[in-house]
Amino acid sequence: MRIIVCVRGVLNVNTSLRLDFKTYTLGLKANSYIPNPYDLAAIEAALRIREQLGEGKVTLLTLGAPTAEDMLKKYLALGAQEGVRVWHDDLIELDSSVTSLFLARASKKLGYDLILCGRESLDTHTGQVGPRIAELLDLPHVATIARLSISPDKKEAIVERKLEKGDREVVRCLLPALFT
Repeated sequence: MRIIVCVRGVLNVNTSLRLDFKTYTLGLKANSYIPNPYDLAAIEAALRIREQLGEGKVTLLTLGAPTAEDMLKKYLALGAQEGVRVWHDDLIELDSSVTSLFLARASKKLGYDLILCGRESLDTHTGQVGPRIAELLDLPHVATIARLSISPDKKEAIVERKLEKGDREVVRCLLPALFT
């Protein structure tokens, strides 16, 4: 099973940041970013699926400048087999639609049976990248998952998702699919 997990670093607001008033940008250093806890949960889910099936390849996919490689290495240390960073020097400002487009195109090139994304990023809280990738790739998407398992024939996912007031719902979904 080929599993892609979309990841990124999030701005560490506990570091001293400086605003450049000429360019209105933050003076960021490599240590200005920390792992996104929601992406860590997605990586853990991917590794559990690989363990459950006894086989598979987990690829971490990120969009970012060369400085994103340090964060990608931290994520890779958790046990994924491959990390892929996508970037184009003409990119200046990344919003969720641009990020989704690049990650969807890269996912298509890499090939996948399953794509996992964190619920949202800790710094922007938009929660749009996963659903946008699913739309671009014409994949079924289930959000707010609490538990994920794959059928023995690897054709279906059984997902327990969170609802309001602590309720849960079980959803069966054909693969390939994207979950957040």
